[in-house]
Amino acid sequence: MRMLYESDILDDREETPSAFNQDNWLNNLYVFEKLTDKIGANVILLGSKSGRFTGEFDDLAYYEWDGGNLQCFHFGRKGSGKSVGAMQFANQMNFIYGKPILAFDRAGEYLSHNQELKDPLALRNLAAFGLKPLGFGDRHYNFSAVFLGNDDVDKWGLDLTDFFLLKPDIQAKDVIEKMVDISGDNESDMSKYDAARRYLDQALNMKPRTFEELFQYVQEINESLQQESRKSKLLEANLLKILNNGYVTPKHKINFKDKFKKGMFLNFVTSLKMSKFIPLQVYEGFLHYIINQWKKADEIPQVAVISDEHDLVASRSSEKNFLKEIYQKIATKERKLSNIYYKITQLPDLIDEKELQQADFMLTTKPRSASYAEVFKWINEDEQIRKEVMTLRWDDTPGALKEHMMVTNNSCLRYSSFPSWSQYHKEKKQIWLVKRPLKDTGIAF
Repeated sequence: MRMLYESDILDDREETPSAFNQDNWLNNLYVFEKLTDKIGANVILLGSKSGRFTGEFDDLAYYEWDGGNLQCFHFGRKGSGKSVGAMQFANQMNFIYGKPILAFDRAGEYLSHNQELKDPLALRNLAAFGLKPLGFGDRHYNFSAVFLGNDDVDKWGLDLTDFFLLKPDIQAKDVIEKMVDISGDNESDMSKYDAARRYLDQALNMKPRTFEELFQYVQEINESLQQESRKSKLLEANLLKILNNGYVTPKHKINFKDKFKKGMFLNFVTSLKMSKFIPLQVYEGFLHYIINQWKKADEIPQVAVISDEHDLVASRSSEKNFLKEIYQKIATKERKLSNIYYKITQLPDLIDEKELQQADFMLTTKPRSASYAEVFKWINEDEQIRKEVMTLRWDDTPGALKEHMMVTNNSCLRYSSFPSWSQYHKEKKQIWLVKRPLKDTGIAF
C-alpha cells in the first residue's frame, strides 16, 4: 500500500482542475508521510486522546491500516458526530490513499463537502496537528433516485437491462418482484401474489429489454386469459405506476465505473421516507453488488463505501432482503475480495453477528443502553470494555465534542474526534427532499 504522490495529483488535476487545493493537499500528504515513517504503517487519524488537541504525537489517536480490505462500524445516537466521522474517514481515504468513495446520504448531510471546512474551532483543532482544510471540488458528485425529484442533484433511474447484471438470474427476478411490490416475503404473500409472480416470470422469459416492453408482455398475458379471476391486474397496475412516474427509465444513466476509475466521491442522496413503492434497498443493493463484482474482476480500484446500515439491513427480521443478503456475503464469504466499508448505525443491536465478527475496528460514543454495549463482545471479549464504553463523557452542550472509543480485537482507546477536512453538513444544507407527486394515471391503486 502506498499513499498518493505529487505526480498523481498533478495528472488528476488536468481532468478535474478544481478538485483540489493543491497546497493544502500536499501539506496534509506530508503530515501523513511523516506519521507513516514514524509509526511504520499507514494510519487513519481519529482524533486527540486528551480532547485538548495539543498537537503532540503522544496525543494522537489513530488506527494502523495495512491498506487491504477494511470493515469498520461507527455506533452512536443522534448528534454524536457519526456523519462528521464518516466524512473525516472519506477525506483520508480519498485524498491520502486515493480511494474512490460511495456514500449513501439519507438526509443530504454530505452535499456541501465539495467545499473546504470553515468552522474556526474545527480549523484550530486540525491545525494543531499540521492539517489544513480541503474540499472535494469537482471530484464530489451528487446523485439521487429519479423518484426523489430533487433539482440539486443528478437523477439516476434503473432500467430493466441493469438487472441483467445481477447473477444468478433468480436473484434479479427477486429484486424485480420487490420493485413492483409483489415480493413473497412471507407465507401469506406467497399465495396472495402467486398469479402476479407467475405472470412476471412468463413475461421475463419473453426477453424484454425495457420495463415498457415488460409491461406490454404482461398486458398480453392478461388479455389472453378468458377468466377475469385468473388475470393479475395488480402486476399490470403496479408496472404502469412505476412507468408513468418515471421511476424506471433508460434516460437517466450514470457511468459509475468511469467515475470510480477517476477516484471520485459519489454521494447517493436518498431518504427512507421518500417512496414506499420502490424500496431503496433495490437501488442500494444494486450498487453494492456491481461494485463488488467490478472489484473482483479488477475493473475498478478499491472503493470506500459509507452507509447507514441498520435502516435497511436489520438482522432481527425474517423478511427477504436483497441488500441484507448482498451485505452479508460481502462482509463474510467474499471478505478477501471486498472493498472498504464504513458502516454507521444508531442501533448496533440490529446488526448481524456475522458482520460484527468481521469488523477490523469499531468506533462508539456513550451508548443509550447497556445492551448496545454487548456488540463489542463480537470483536473483543474483554468484559471491561463493555463497562468502559458506558462511562464515556457525553456533553449535551450544542457543538460540544462527544468522547469516543475505538475498539479493536486486542485493545480499546478513548479519544475526541477530529473534524472533517471538508465542509460540515450542518453549516450548509443545499437540498430539500420532497416526495414527487404521482401522475394521474386513471387507475385506482
